[in-house]
Amino acid sequence: SKMCETYQWGGGKLTPQKLELFTREKSPMQVAVGHSHFASITFEKELYTWANLQGGASMVGQLGHGDTSSCKTPKLVETLLGVPIQQVSCGEDFTLCVSDVGGLYAFGSNYYGC
Repeated sequence: SKMCETYQWGGGKLTPQKLELFTREKSPMQVAVGHSHFASITFEKELYTWANLQGGASMVGQLGHGDTSSCKTPKLVETLLGVPIQQVSCGEDFTLCVSDVGGLYAFGSNYYGC
């Protein structure tokens, strides 16, 4: 089976830090980056999101965990468990993803009409 690793830096970290959650069993096949949040799809087509808040930024639900709390390490979006996610994109304060059968899922702010 394929294995990819994911590294993150910034927010006070000057050197890339390996994200330990992503292992052979949860290997990422796509990573998307927004202003202050991240999303990754694994080869199992599960969606994980997390945040790196800087300078007073806040969460508005763009992580898809059903609340506005911030998650500093990748966390499975349990609402979409069982929905094979094919593609993900992070906007300013929202996240969009597309399932294998073409379903579009969006979460976060719709402040700009997104």
